[in-house]
Amino acid sequence: MSFRVISKRLKERFAIKISAGYLCKIFNETISKVKSSIEIKQQCQPQWEGNLTVDEKMINIKGQKKISLIAKDSSEDIVHQELFDQIEQDRCDIFFGL
Repeated sequence: MSFRVISKRLKERFAIKISAGYLCKIFNETISKVKSSIEIKQQCQPQWEGNLTVDEKMINIKGQKKISLIAKDSSEDIVHQELFDQIEQDRCDIFFGL
């Protein structure tokens, strides 16, 4: 959902008026504090197990097509994810830690 739609739904369902711009600002501030999957791995040392599954999905960000690669272990924990403009061998090698 877009921030505009979320703003509209909040107003309709909960009578809370928050502008789409303010929601975007809060989102960007929050997401800037989120650790990457690599930082989580280094800090928490999770115990991933089983097979690694990688899925790709084409997404649209501000009118630009991007490719999202998401790697999951057997328990469906996300091990790593990254956005690509296009798939290039050297970036894939980095993604897989080669």
